[in-house]
Amino acid sequence: MVKAQAEMRQAGYELLDQLGHGGFGLVYRGRPLNNTTCTPSQEVAIKFTKCSDIHIWTTLPNSQVHIPLEAAALVALESVTNVADLLGYGKITLGNDEVFTLVMEKQAGCLSIASYLRRQAPLSEDMAFFYLEQLVSTVMAIHRFGWVHGDLKPSN
Repeated sequence: MVKAQAEMRQAGYELLDQLGHGGFGLVYRGRPLNNTTCTPSQEVAIKFTKCSDIHIWTTLPNSQVHIPLEAAALVALESVTNVADLLGYGKITLGNDEVFTLVMEKQAGCLSIASYLRRQAPLSEDMAFFYLEQLVSTVMAIHRFGWVHGDLKPSN
């Protein structure tokens, strides 16, 4: 963890606490230090995934940079309201592992649907429809690009 903190500090971010983990990596809450794309008070989500665990890589249009499909999807879906903006990405070395990092916007007070349901269950019909409509529109946008979300669940 100390090595990750040092690497991210060098990239302009402070790692705060772990937000989640899953089959595709670890996600930490962070904050920009001297980063021009964010204000220092804005929190970010920083995802760490071992490069060896990433199975599909692609190249962005007009670029020679080889990135995971997930990063390319975030770039392509920037105009979709319900999708977090990608603020930065890169590779770092942690021990013997090469790790890809994604720095994404994190909305203040934003909860996963699982966390929200633990606090607010049961949902009214109107609220259930509100969240379902957002979910369906986001999945439809992803599918328009020919992609499938590989980890769709309430905790995401």
